[in-house]
Amino acid sequence: MIIPRKFRFLGGLFFLGLCFLWGGYEGNSPSRMLEELERDALDLYREMESHPRGDRNIVLVLARETSFRKFGLWPWSRKIHGRMVQLLGNARTIVLDLIFPDNQSSEEDLFLAQAVKEHGNCIVGAHFVKEGDENVLILPYPELAASARYLGVTNVVPDLDGLYRFITPLWDYGRGSLPSISLAACLGDTGISPGITREPRGISLLLGERALPMEPFGGIWIAPWNYEDYPVYEYVDVLEGKVPWSSFEDALVIVGMDVSGAMVQDMVTMPWKTGTRTIPGAAFVALGMETLLYGNPPRALFRHEIAFWVLFWGVLGGMAGFFCNPRWSWTVLLLLLGGLLGIPFFLLKHAGLWFPPVIPLLELLLVYMVALFIRLVGLYRSLRLGNFYSEVLSSLTKQEGVITPGAYLKEVWPKIQELTSITLLKKHASPKRMEKLLEGGGRLLTREEGTWLIKIPFSPFPYRLFIQPPSGWGGLLELGWKRRVSREDLKRAVALVLSISWFGVALRREEERLRAFQGAIRAVAAAVDAKDPETRGHSDRVALLSRALAEALELPSEFVEELHFGALLHDVGKIGIPDAILQKPSRLCEEEFEAMKAHPLLGQGILEPVHLPKVAVQGILEHHERLDGSGYPKGLKGDEISLAGRIVAVADAFDALSSRRTYKDQWSLERIFAYFRENRGVRYDAKVVDALFRIGETWYEEELPGGGLKESKTGKEEVLE
Repeated sequence: MIIPRKFRFLGGLFFLGLCFLWGGYEGNSPSRMLEELERDALDLYREMESHPRGDRNIVLVLARETSFRKFGLWPWSRKIHGRMVQLLGNARTIVLDLIFPDNQSSEEDLFLAQAVKEHGNCIVGAHFVKEGDENVLILPYPELAASARYLGVTNVVPDLDGLYRFITPLWDYGRGSLPSISLAACLGDTGISPGITREPRGISLLLGERALPMEPFGGIWIAPWNYEDYPVYEYVDVLEGKVPWSSFEDALVIVGMDVSGAMVQDMVTMPWKTGTRTIPGAAFVALGMETLLYGNPPRALFRHEIAFWVLFWGVLGGMAGFFCNPRWSWTVLLLLLGGLLGIPFFLLKHAGLWFPPVIPLLELLLVYMVALFIRLVGLYRSLRLGNFYSEVLSSLTKQEGVITPGAYLKEVWPKIQELTSITLLKKHASPKRMEKLLEGGGRLLTREEGTWLIKIPFSPFPYRLFIQPPSGWGGLLELGWKRRVSREDLKRAVALVLSISWFGVALRREEERLRAFQGAIRAVAAAVDAKDPETRGHSDRVALLSRALAEALELPSEFVEELHFGALLHDVGKIGIPDAILQKPSRLCEEEFEAMKAHPLLGQGILEPVHLPKVAVQGILEHHERLDGSGYPKGLKGDEISLAGRIVAVADAFDALSSRRTYKDQWSLERIFAYFRENRGVRYDAKVVDALFRIGETWYEEELPGGGLKESKTGKEEVLE
């Protein structure tokens, strides 16, 4: 089925429009699945980045199963925590990533609050809980809250896929905000006051000279460091003095838990390399704090910027699909993919910007495939016409007999009309017809190298193309069509018409020349036979038998035809032999026989200006050579004799033996076969002789019974044609 060009164009615009509409929409408001893929891409790119870490001494003290076996279920006595704060007195900063909401007993509460106050630089956690539609902040009991230097919100927010990739440094509370526990740890450890700045690309958190970009949802991306680089000690080991106090000297110590159970849950799952891993909440606090102090968190591009780049890469994909050759457009696509995948890494490393490549990548591939499909559909008709064009040219060269171009055009044009909508109106139009059309209101649109394009209003075929074929055609070819056709289709149709007409005329002339050449060759062969009436017809018979032997050996047709020419002229050198020798009825003397043996070389010299094929020349020169070296003119042996020479030698000898001569009678077929059987593989090629045995009987015509061989001067039987 051929899709009209108009519908192909409109359909292509429709599908491309859908692709760009999808790309623009998803770029600006991505679906949940695509946004999760963007997060996965961010993990991968950030993993490839280098993230230098600072030299700040951060130590983790974690309550694990050993500590819970020692102290029982949570909550523990606050005297235990107070004792821990006292033992960590040489630490620069203590972060209690624990919640102490309600009073337990006045003595225990005061003990912990006093220990925190005495240290002077403790950060204590607070926590938001959901009550109905409101978030309620659970603060430490009043004495502890008053003793802490900073309160930090311990809440962490999972990303779209449930993984934890960012911290929320500031939490809204009343008319102000509270720092997260990671930010509070930074403030307590450095003494820096935080700030907020609004930049063209969004809000940034100020920590001294550092401006940390915050995403629209308020998060800062955590650097993908390994928390196992932090020294980690068991809670109960520190209380029992099993850890040297020097381990905490001037350190920032984060106290938390590393368990997950029904009563206690303080574990978070983060992306890690190509998978995920679960880490203690205290380690997440440490990573967040180190990110704030030393990290280089990226800032994502605005969604409208991403949508623009999505459409930009879609345009590039469409150009690759539409305008690049389909055979190597894949190379262009791979280059585009490489550039698209490399740009995010470059921006992330040098500009701190995150350009998610997922949607642009999908848009590039989608638009490319749609554009390439439309391009291939558009080329389908031209491809079919091109294939048909090749088939026509191939069939032209295989036509037998005289080709009638007009009849051939009539035969193939229905297919051309189906492919191009171009109608063949006349095969032999008179030039006066074109003049009448112009005089009747037609307008000449173009005239180029033997073609005339005319537009005729109010005509069944408003567009007419007249083509001047090669001389010998007779008149002009007239084509017509109702609607505009593509220039490519028109060029192919014109080329096809000219090729058919040119091939038809050229091959007809070539066949006429070939017939003339064959007639000339036969005339030469007849002239040779005419010198000796006794051998008249010998050249024709040898040529036909040589052809039959070659066909029996299943040799290529080109070889067979060239061999036929050589066999037809194999005795042309006898033109140079005196008639007295050729027509001598008695035995030749030695000098006469030597002169006769020169006729192959004379034939080669006579035909040298004609430039016959190599196979033909071999048949002329070597048809008297024998495998045992007893032949002439060069005495060649075995493989030195060409296949053409071997075939003509058998055909020549067979015709000589099966014909009457003045010096011998015709041999019987049995005697001829016996002679060849005796000399098979000795003087004559075995395969050629076997072929003769298969077909020789049909070539033998009995004349008179009997026969004999003329005695040579050597006393041996010799076949002398």
